[in-house]
Amino acid sequence: MDGRLEHLQIQPSNIISTGVVSFKNGNPVIQFIIGEQDKYLIGNSLRFTGNIEILEGVGAAARPPVNASTAAMDPKLGVYSVISEVAIFSQRSKQQIEHIRHYGRFLASYLPVLSSKQEGIGHMNKSQCSIPNAECERLGLVNNVNGSGNGTGTQFKGSSFCLHLPSGLLNSREPIPLSANGWGTGGLLLEITLENDSQVFGSNDGTTLSNVFYQLSNMNLICEVVNPSADVLASLANQNQGSLEYNSISSYYTSVNSTNAIVNFNLGVSKALGAFFNVIPSQDLNNTRANGFACLPFTNSDGSVARLNQLVWTRGGVKYPYQFNIDTNVKDLALAVPYQVEDPQVIRNVIGAFMPCADVKNTQFSPITFTRDIGADGDDKYQADAGTMFAVGTAFDNISNQGVDFSSVNLGIQMELGLTTDHPQTIFLFVRNKNTLIFNANGLQVLN
Repeated sequence: MDGRLEHLQIQPSNIISTGVVSFKNGNPVIQFIIGEQDKYLIGNSLRFTGNIEILEGVGAAARPPVNASTAAMDPKLGVYSVISEVAIFSQRSKQQIEHIRHYGRFLASYLPVLSSKQEGIGHMNKSQCSIPNAECERLGLVNNVNGSGNGTGTQFKGSSFCLHLPSGLLNSREPIPLSANGWGTGGLLLEITLENDSQVFGSNDGTTLSNVFYQLSNMNLICEVVNPSADVLASLANQNQGSLEYNSISSYYTSVNSTNAIVNFNLGVSKALGAFFNVIPSQDLNNTRANGFACLPFTNSDGSVARLNQLVWTRGGVKYPYQFNIDTNVKDLALAVPYQVEDPQVIRNVIGAFMPCADVKNTQFSPITFTRDIGADGDDKYQADAGTMFAVGTAFDNISNQGVDFSSVNLGIQMELGLTTDHPQTIFLFVRNKNTLIFNANGLQVLN
């Protein structure tokens, strides 16, 4: 684009006097305002930065967990664990443009699918404080006394982070116009809702944690904007409307607890491109005895894996996008056969929910991470490479990229499972949909 690149640094608009926010102390929402201006935002340049401090104890006696503490965080997510929701609005009209709920559960699959283990050890470890090993994550972030500000020579409290916020709008290849003069969104309001401490932290030995919490400080939003040249700006001044195409992420959840699991979702979108879901035992959510962001296969109450034997996707009750049942590689095997390799077709299809498989250059999916081999107690905390990354998904349209209409018909998922005990499983479904944002001097409208 013709113009001059500028860098912005924005502080929260609702910051409290101490500059420290946390879920525990009743400050669960952080707001940033990118004001209306005749400029274009480069969405994928946006970063949420700050320091995170993890403490254990009550009041002034709270200190970073010692090495003997059992407090741990999900190694796939790091600091991303503390974000529950991301919402983007027009700053001028307050019209909602995109809202991603269950953000940590979304990223628990999104990040491993599209990044390698080497990236997890390297730049992701520095930017989001994650590392694909549960014990390294515990010692490097949760028990990081050196980064707590209590040691000699430390300049700040907590570990530094710099997070890209994956979302449909911000990942758009097109710059986002911020103008309020008919050819833009009228600025943006970004709202980050923080996650409950009991969901963020889990014990690495199955015991219940108490009084472990996180707090954020020195928060900023940094981004790049393009200031159009005088000629371009003069041309834009004659426009009184415009549009922008982008993908959005919609989230849904339900639970299953039977061998014949049938779920239906009313998506209400007309250009669905793909969908995927991950699974966790319902009892592990908001439970400090377990990792609430684990992406486990279906499990029974005794910790055994409940095999996914058959999978059928439907649209309005008709098989779609596959005109056949997906019978997995263990469907006809006796239960006594410990076949640990997950079905390759299931793996391929879930990767396709994010982008065409041929375009995926880096991934952490492997026989080690996408496996039926989990711990005897039904968790993955001792598994290599950040634990299991089980997910199920499908692409609806990777050819025309125009999407499939689910505005008046339901998405159905039928599964034959090995769930033989009373052990509810929560399913978090995420749908990628193509949206069109239309804006003029009177406001904006989202067509999905």
